[in-house]
Amino acid sequence: MANLNVEGVDERVLSVLGYEHVGDQISEEVFQGNLELVTEKPGFVEALEAMRENQDTQAMYQFVISQGRTQIEALIAMSVSSGMLSKADVRSAAKISTARTPKERPWYKDVASVLMAAAHEAIQAAYLENRDAWREQYAEETVADDLEHFLKAVGKSTLGDRVDGYVHPDSGKECATSLFYRIDVNTPSRNGTKKAEKDTNGVTDEEAADAQA
Repeated sequence: MANLNVEGVDERVLSVLGYEHVGDQISEEVFQGNLELVTEKPGFVEALEAMRENQDTQAMYQFVISQGRTQIEALIAMSVSSGMLSKADVRSAAKISTARTPKERPWYKDVASVLMAAAHEAIQAAYLENRDAWREQYAEETVADDLEHFLKAVGKSTLGDRVDGYVHPDSGKECATSLFYRIDVNTPSRNGTKKAEKDTNGVTDEEAADAQA
């Protein structure tokens, strides 16, 4: 039997990776690589197990586990590229993260502050421009005097919606985009109505006290 440390490895994983055949049909190096693969991407265990249980794919299963993780990943990749499998389903099952958080550039906040200030001003102006029409349209409701009181009245700190009819600057095609706008008028630790601990949400005790005053 192989001289591998498999303490704590689930029996199901050992079985699907052919641990009993290590040193015979599967080399220790290949088994170790396969074990690392399914540890990183647990969904591959289910994929290999399904392949083993299907009579039509048993030969394929035996081949890929004897060849190693590169062949296993290549088989999945070919299945996706051929359209046999959904890329989204494979990513989900194999727990492959597609999220990439870009590194924040030093000047980002300076640019964002200017843009957000302009957006805030524009949204305030748009609210006032449409306020009277909304009061007529929703006569049974109390439409607030300004944007800040509107947000307080509805109890929301974030407004978001899909915007149709946006023309993409490169392709010239009409598409849709989503816009989200947030103001923390309903967040006590940020708007000064609740004493905040130092450095909590960017508000110090002194700042909170000043806001309350």
